Amino acid sequence: MTITTTSPRGRAFMRGHEGNPLTCYLDPVGIPTIGTGFTMRSAAVRSALKGLGITKLAPGKTKITAEQSDAIFAYVLAEEFEPAVVASSPANRKKHQMDAAVSAIYNLGAGAMQWTWADLWRAGDIKGAAAYLGSHYNTAEGKKLPGLVRRRKEGPNCS
Repeated sequence: MTITTTSPRGRAFMRGHEGNPLTCYLDPVGIPTIGTGFTMRSAAVRSALKGLGITKLAPGKTKITAEQSDAIFAYVLAEEFEPAVVASSPANRKKHQMDAAVSAIYNLGAGAMQWTWADLWRAGDIKGAAAYLGSHYNTAEGKKLPGLVRRRKEGPNCS
């Protein structure tokens, strides 16, 4: 059976690292964020928020409910991130690989499926891909962030 979705454990891993604040805040590099790491940089997030009548994230002002956050999270994974992993990874991917890859690109952007760690995975070097992912991509605007360091190290083992 080909794995095409993130497992409940993988979703919980992402939520554990992203959090789920229901009021908009500025992330460590000043990007307005709400819910499970939702920003207007994602087309799927913009679409989901527009459906709620939200066209701009205003820190301290924009609010969503827990139920809305859950629905947006599921929608964004299904529309943007799971398809990106499926399209650019080996068909024989395991559940934990799908979870780790979706977690990585959820945080880095779908384009990260074309980066070195994913090249290693596609080439069959699973351990190399996990090691590379675990030791790279842990900065934001040039600043090493402890939360990203922890997430990268834990990510390959999130399932």
